Amino acid sequence: MPRMLALAKEFPGAILVFATLREALTSGEKRLLRPVANRGRKHWKAERPHNPVLILTGNELFADDDPREVWKHLDGVYASHTRSGGDGRDLVGLSDATQQIYLGMQSRQKSISEKEMARQRRRNLKSSSPLAPGDRAQAHSKRNQDEGFKVSFPVAMRQIPWG
Repeated sequence: MPRMLALAKEFPGAILVFATLREALTSGEKRLLRPVANRGRKHWKAERPHNPVLILTGNELFADDDPREVWKHLDGVYASHTRSGGDGRDLVGLSDATQQIYLGMQSRQKSISEKEMARQRRRNLKSSSPLAPGDRAQAHSKRNQDEGFKVSFPVAMRQIPWG
């Protein structure tokens, strides 16, 4: 795995392709590829991931057609990935689909939005410390004494009595 990550670091923006002639990955291969795929999903430039990981198995390698067309004939997890989110030739989207199929990961977009929501929750927890009614008066008087006391908008609405 360190060599995979070193390769990714040397070629930012490159799509890393991992291929096997078998129809599925072993659990050991999945365990090795997940950290590389997660790192590669991080934002790089212009909404592109740092190093998308594309996984190709015998299902895709031996096919005469687009991978999404091949997946239409396979059952299970493949069925939900037969439609592309945009251009069917988009390798970043194909990489995301193969990570979902073969590594059992959630979509890159869902992963990004969950991380952003968690980041927002952490920010809100840091900036808002709920005050008891008696403490509100102390905070208000401290605000008057200390010019440097500043509270962000949503917190200010809850913590400082208005009039």
